[in-house]
Amino acid sequence: MTHITSKPPILLSILIPTYNYRAGIERILEVLSPTCEDIEVIVFDDTPDSGIQSTIMGFADTIPLLTYRHNPTHVGAALGAGANWNALLDAASGEYVLLLHHDEVPLDRGFTNMLRNRLTIRSRADVYMLDLVLVNENLDPIRRHVPSWVRCWVPRRAPNYLFRRNVIGPTGTLIIRRDCAPRFDPDLRWLIDVDFYRRLIDRTSKWAVATDIRIASVQRNVGTITAHLSDHLTEIDTAERKVLAERYPKAKLWLQASLGARLLWIETLAWAVLKMGIWSTALLQKTRRRSFRIDYR
Repeated sequence: MTHITSKPPILLSILIPTYNYRAGIERILEVLSPTCEDIEVIVFDDTPDSGIQSTIMGFADTIPLLTYRHNPTHVGAALGAGANWNALLDAASGEYVLLLHHDEVPLDRGFTNMLRNRLTIRSRADVYMLDLVLVNENLDPIRRHVPSWVRCWVPRRAPNYLFRRNVIGPTGTLIIRRDCAPRFDPDLRWLIDVDFYRRLIDRTSKWAVATDIRIASVQRNVGTITAHLSDHLTEIDTAERKVLAERYPKAKLWLQASLGARLLWIETLAWAVLKMGIWSTALLQKTRRRSFRIDYR
């Protein structure tokens, strides 16, 4: 009798878009190695040359379900950020997806096992929100993005406020059930992520918080989308807010380039107080020598 061993279905697709940042993609893959047999890793590279391909494929032994695609070779040209993210979502086969940009990195060596344990419980959510820590390029902690209660309260109670303050942060902090994930609007460049989040909120009902699983967002001054758009950011922001105001009529209050004077003053003051609390907590943690840094050795 012949026994046929079937492969387990893919539980999670970790999707990594990259552009000309070898150190970032290498840092991520080091943390992901080794992965479980039901977690796939897909890297789509928009870099003009294929110089980082050998670096990525060097992890093939420790990440068996590793797929690499160099876009200029496969599709004839770089796709651009939004289109590349959509291509990754289309290529995913996991029950859940995690879109992890090359400026982000998990802070826990057992990251994939932690994710797997969370996603295999009986009662599962549509979206899991991971903890988010801002770090420098040496992975030294700067501070938390915003308190977890703010990141949880806004999507559930005031989702349109995301157009004023992106309290969720980068996409790498969300694990999303694949059949719930919308696609990005490639015509947007600056507000593309909050538009994605707003539509995601409309398509999902159950969000869960996983503050024990940490993602770091590496704060760089060059090579980022923000840096690329910086010279024309005001014009881009204004134009995109006009487009989104038509798409989300009920969100016009937060999509205005400037709020009414009284509301603007109150909101800005409240946010300043919140930020002071965040910075105070960060200083206290530093004084106590509590570090979020991971040892990659």
